[in-house]
This record gives sequence, structure tokens and C-alpha cells, in this order.
Amino acid sequence: MKTRDVIDARLFANDLLIECWRRGGMSLRAAAEEMGTSKATMSRLTRHGDAPELGTFLAACQWMQVPPESYVKRPDPQGTPTLTRQKT
Repeated sequence: MKTRDVIDARLFANDLLIECWRRGGMSLRAAAEEMGTSKATMSRLTRHGDAPELGTFLAACQWMQVPPESYVKRPDPQGTPTLTRQKT
């Protein structure tokens, strides 16, 4: 199973951008350096909505101080994926 199958990549990307903004308009390059990933990876995640690799996903969640399970899709009784948290 791939991370794209279990996480909401768009919500994750949105939260990454919001966290950069909260940190005084931090650049993607600076955020990537703090997370230990590349700017190209950050660009793919935030501009294209690509699902991250597991290591990148966990590092970004730690950087944002958000539990990884916040982005996990859970099937509802009808089998439709839903999120574990509400979008704000």
C-alpha cells in the first residue's frame, strides 16, 4: 500500500503551507532544510499535491507538530474514505 492510498495529500500540503506562513512566511527551501528533505520534494508536495514518501511524511508531521494519524483516511461504513479529523 502506498501513502497516497492512506493519507489526504491535499490537506497535508495545505497544512505544510499554513505552517510555513505561521513561521513568518518561511520559504519552502528553509522548511525543507529544517525537515531534512529537498526543496524539490516540498514543491511536489505543495504545488502538485503528490503524496509524500513515508519518511518525508513523518518528518513533516513532526516539524508541524501534528500527529501523522491526522491525515489518515478511514473508510466509513459505506466504504467511502473519510478523514480522522475535520478540515478547518
